[in-house]
Amino acid sequence: MDSFEIKPGYYLAVDLGTARGEIEGIETREPAFKLKAYWITEDRKDEAQRKGYMVVDTSTAIITHLSEVIKRNLHELLGRNEVIELIDRLSKKYPKVVKDIVPEHVPVSVVHRVLQNLLREGVPVNDLLTILETLADYIDQTKDPDLLTEYVRQNLSKRITRMYLKDGTLYAIALSPKVEAKLMHLINEGKEDEFIDLILSKLLNKISKEIEKFVQFQAQPVLLTSGNLRRYVRKALEPYLPQLAVLSYNELEKQVNMKILGLIDED
Repeated sequence: MDSFEIKPGYYLAVDLGTARGEIEGIETREPAFKLKAYWITEDRKDEAQRKGYMVVDTSTAIITHLSEVIKRNLHELLGRNEVIELIDRLSKKYPKVVKDIVPEHVPVSVVHRVLQNLLREGVPVNDLLTILETLADYIDQTKDPDLLTEYVRQNLSKRITRMYLKDGTLYAIALSPKVEAKLMHLINEGKEDEFIDLILSKLLNKISKEIEKFVQFQAQPVLLTSGNLRRYVRKALEPYLPQLAVLSYNELEKQVNMKILGLIDED
């Protein structure tokens, strides 16, 4: 588990990628997003801000870090009882709809797993009605919660797209068509080990390097893939690049203003 030291009486000057030059202070890393930063004394605040650093006090740094920790672990905090409470609350507003879906058509266990999957990637689950209706539409096709989650994500496209917009633009990198085809072939052939090996040995370092481009736009890194690949790519990259959002083209709003910062190829 990572640990971070707080310096009482100091301020945290964070380089968002727009800072011009270094500043006198104790070099560190901003705990929530691992950005380069310095602990500085109060008399250095104005200088740091002039050089383009974001300056926050220790309490703000702690709150930001704790908020990120909670967000990243919400899926573990959501238990079966909490899911039942959410469904009961929704049923008071839409009694007929909910009764026809849960548990008559969709088991609570499936709803629980899908909600956990969404929260694990930071997708809000407050539009529970859309989630349940989507599960009811597809439950006869598949009982796999992971695949059902992909259908739900597509019906939450507006919400998901807006999560990653920066000043009205979605900044992203994407897998090349050649890489997509190769990865999809490995999935279809059931060659999971080769799939993982290709991502870790040929693509991971390139993706990591491309992520640096997002800093100048102060945008969250996003990798785009096809709908059939998304969950497999996300699962492979999550342990190494937890800050990277992996989205499919199917879950983007049609009219989104998008800027592709780079294509990932294996060559």
